[in-house]
Amino acid sequence: SMRVYPAFLSQRVSISDPLLFQASGYLQFNQQKQRFEVGSKARLDGQDSLSNLLVLDIDNCSLQGYGNISLGLQTSEVEIALYGKISYQNDTKKTRIAANAKITMPVDNTVWSEMANQFKLQEGVPEWNLKKPVDALFTSLMAWSNPKDAQEVFKDFDEEKLRKMPSSLGQSLIISGIVLENFGSDKPSAKKQDKGLMSTAQSVGLIAVNGTAIAQPITLTQAYVQSFGDDAQPAFYWSMEAFDGTRYVFAYTQDRKDGNLQIFSSNAKMMAAIDGIKADKRKTRNFNYSSTEEQTASIILAKLRAYLLNK
Repeated sequence: SMRVYPAFLSQRVSISDPLLFQASGYLQFNQQKQRFEVGSKARLDGQDSLSNLLVLDIDNCSLQGYGNISLGLQTSEVEIALYGKISYQNDTKKTRIAANAKITMPVDNTVWSEMANQFKLQEGVPEWNLKKPVDALFTSLMAWSNPKDAQEVFKDFDEEKLRKMPSSLGQSLIISGIVLENFGSDKPSAKKQDKGLMSTAQSVGLIAVNGTAIAQPITLTQAYVQSFGDDAQPAFYWSMEAFDGTRYVFAYTQDRKDGNLQIFSSNAKMMAAIDGIKADKRKTRNFNYSSTEEQTASIILAKLRAYLLNK
């Protein structure tokens, strides 16, 4: 199927459809909350707050999942871990994800260092509040590492000593407060249109870059796309803007098992760091990255705007 659809105790439309969310274990009816719940015994008993929980509300038949969420795309050696809430609303027929993201990609440390330096050198930037209850970042950090390391991050934040993330949280990017919705029409006339998940421009928290603590707001627009047809390529496109106006554009496409990432930034030092690495050193088994021109970045941004019109 080329659309995002809900399933509760029902089969997938096609056995090959990727799963955005799944829970397993026991089924119970929660009399107090008037909902059906699927999860591990420990999760249902309240002894575990991290494993996946799937909930069907009997009043409005809304479906929610809490825990690890997948984007449903093959992205080679780029790993995007989402942890948060996924929900389906019957009235709007929309699937919505509100989550934190841990993103790992094999880009050289010198490139990430230049990106981190640009954020650290900004002046007058408001600090992103790691403790916003709606973002539940502490829970995400525990799910990705362990309670001790998650507590260390919050303790250092309180004492204004948050400089470096624990080694278990040293991934390329950690972003808090992401909201995505499915886009693309299910009408027969739109059968060949791209479909996927995307966000409008939103303020999110850039928590860390390659282990360097940032905790700053950025403006982020994202699209995760599955194209139609036999030669369809999964892809994602990001537009990130820092508080000082510095822009970062990432465009990823995958051909079979091989992923290609194009990067543009108005951060000249980051671009120079990419170009300073020999082409063969920017390749791994199934992944390659390179800098791209501002003109190409403009085309990528135009594509993002086009997806917004289909939202």
